[in-house]
Amino acid sequence: MESIMLVATDLDRTLLPNGQQAESPLARPLFRRFASRPDVRLAYVSGRHRAVVEDAIAEYDLPKPDFVIGDVGASLYEVRGDTWLARADWCEVIAKDWAGYGHDELAALLAALPNLRLQEASKQAPHKLSYYAEPLADPAVLLVRVRRELAQVAARINLIWSVDETTHTGLLDILPASASKLHALEFLRTSLRIPLE
Repeated sequence: MESIMLVATDLDRTLLPNGQQAESPLARPLFRRFASRPDVRLAYVSGRHRAVVEDAIAEYDLPKPDFVIGDVGASLYEVRGDTWLARADWCEVIAKDWAGYGHDELAALLAALPNLRLQEASKQAPHKLSYYAEPLADPAVLLVRVRRELAQVAARINLIWSVDETTHTGLLDILPASASKLHALEFLRTSLRIPLE
């Protein structure tokens, strides 16, 4: 039996252009040819939510993936044709970090913090709480306050801070501590029984 290879790539600024950076002209054709191999299981990895990933796949005519890790690692989907199946086993692993609290309960704890504005519902996920913020030169003070508020409920969290360069907006994602792109990818590799080589 031929061994299976898990090929995972980020989308923005890796496979696809984003912002001012130009796309490498041969990247997608060469990638498409490689991804079509029968021994390849393809996973797209993105900080973005499902709808944006689906749009990027369509817009750039990317090969259909077998798996998608989205929401900065808070979501893992198995893709079968046009059907995206959320991996409940991944959700169970990361949900433990929030100590039984849900998305809305954690958001309520942060409601009084200045400079945080909840992102649109389409950009939220069951295990990802996303905010807009001022693009602070040093977001350390804000991040300490967020950690302090969420420590009240013993939630183990991972804070992801970034700045949208096109809108000059600060972005804060709050995830379970064990949710990350890398951890989701390792979980997927292990569940597929693909050894590290």
